[in-house]
Amino acid sequence: MEAKFPEFFETYMKETYDNINGHASLSLQSLKSIRLHSNLVWEMFPNGDIVNIYVFSIIAIFLLLIACINYMNLATARSARRSREVGLRKVFGSNRSSLVRQFLMESVLMALLASAISLVLTELLLPVFNEITSLNIEMNLFTNLEYLIGTLLLGIFIGILSGIYPAFFLSHFQPIHTLKSETVKGVQGALFRKILIIVQFTISIVMIIGTLVVVKQLMYSKNKELGFNKDYLMAISIQNKEVEKQMQTFKQELVSHQGVISAAASFNIPGTTFNRSPVRAETNEGDIKQMSSQFMQIDFDYIKTMEMEIIEGRNFSRDIENTWIQSAMVNETAVKKFGWNKPLEKKVVAFTDSLGVDNFANIIGIIKDFHASSLRQEIHPIIIWLITDDMQYRYRENLRVFVRLRNENYRETIDFITETWGRFCPEEPIRFVFVDEQLNQLYLAEEKLIVLFSYFTILIIFIACLGLFGLAAFTSEQRTKEIGVRKVMGASILQIIGLLTKDFTKLVLLSCLIASPIAYFTMNKWLQNFAYRTNISFWIFIASGGLALFIALITVSVQTMKSAQANPVEALKHE
Repeated sequence: MEAKFPEFFETYMKETYDNINGHASLSLQSLKSIRLHSNLVWEMFPNGDIVNIYVFSIIAIFLLLIACINYMNLATARSARRSREVGLRKVFGSNRSSLVRQFLMESVLMALLASAISLVLTELLLPVFNEITSLNIEMNLFTNLEYLIGTLLLGIFIGILSGIYPAFFLSHFQPIHTLKSETVKGVQGALFRKILIIVQFTISIVMIIGTLVVVKQLMYSKNKELGFNKDYLMAISIQNKEVEKQMQTFKQELVSHQGVISAAASFNIPGTTFNRSPVRAETNEGDIKQMSSQFMQIDFDYIKTMEMEIIEGRNFSRDIENTWIQSAMVNETAVKKFGWNKPLEKKVVAFTDSLGVDNFANIIGIIKDFHASSLRQEIHPIIIWLITDDMQYRYRENLRVFVRLRNENYRETIDFITETWGRFCPEEPIRFVFVDEQLNQLYLAEEKLIVLFSYFTILIIFIACLGLFGLAAFTSEQRTKEIGVRKVMGASILQIIGLLTKDFTKLVLLSCLIASPIAYFTMNKWLQNFAYRTNISFWIFIASGGLALFIALITVSVQTMKSAQANPVEALKHE
């Protein structure tokens, strides 16, 4: 069918598009792909994004990877504890393959136990997850065979992945060395353990940087100058013909209250999709040029109510304009797109009559660019027309009255507006939104992303610190006699803590160096989704690295403090 579309276009559509110097292409779309893969104008409902699925899947993999790294680290670090066991088993006839199977079985059983606990936790935490993400996921994990089998297989896989290196590492010990107490103090795996710590904290720091960048972009989006004042601005939906007929009277009633600064009517509310269509206009050479443009319809009071800035020309005037085809206003982007040198001397085609004659409207004013929608989108050319009675009748379902409130006692003003609506339309309740809240809806995805990233980051750091804590405990134990000797020779507690934390500090700093370019590339790619975006500041990398280092030092210091404060007499007797 899709192969027939070009012929269909040529036969039934090309002439129409040629007349407006335009083109269109037809394609099929799978219904199943709409939810996560479609981002068209006028979608029936807000869609999800497959990128978020990928991101959260990667984070889940990171979490599991860090848990596996912890197991590998601690299992290899404590190899000295099991070296004699390995020697005895080999003396009594165990071969290396049987020892590998034993150690793998231990890690798999531990992972399966964790999988069973995870099913319970998932069932308990699902309502919290739904609240955070504004979703309504319902899953009965204990009766769904797919989930149970999937969790079982995942547990086996994680058990094998985390246990395979320790299994081969522990099973290679030679009985002759271990039974003579020539135990390996976990030194053979020291380099490997350091690499694993670096991987852990690299992931943690990437997550911290990512969270800070998302927060910074959200703050930028919410605080950026939009070209109009969004605060204390109410938009009332007018879907009643009687109120529409008395529009001027209704506005005058509202403005009569001391809490109302001004009121205006329009078919467009910031934060929603504006209509777009081809627009034809004069060029500097006097020809007619066509361009795709958004368009708005406003009344005489709209510019004042929205607190927009006219940088050249004038506003619509009740003393001059009485039909919508007389005049038009444009934004700065429209002037740039048309390439006008003297825009106030130009005209745009308002409509073409049945005889093919163009009816022109004069450009009377240039409005400073304003953001009509999300900062993900560039500012488009906008042609602004004057609302007429005919327009109000045809597009009544989209008509809104914007009311600028004073910030003092604005709740009382809202009560007055509600009461006034009741006098004009007693049979229907008033429906209104505040424009700043409407705009905030555009960034709900980022707000949810921040919350989820924060939870994931805390969880990743917590798991990484658990492994670091265990490794620090083992390191302190291995150096117990050294610590005792140093204390006898006069070393202070702070000097001993510094000695034990020095190596971990180097590893975390190296993780910062590795994580920074990875995070920069990833988050810079994410920021490309926004036409207007913040920069990735240098302080974000400093703060993220500093936070990771601080957490790591606190984790290690808690354990090393015990060793540093221990009685050196007991330390010197340690075997």
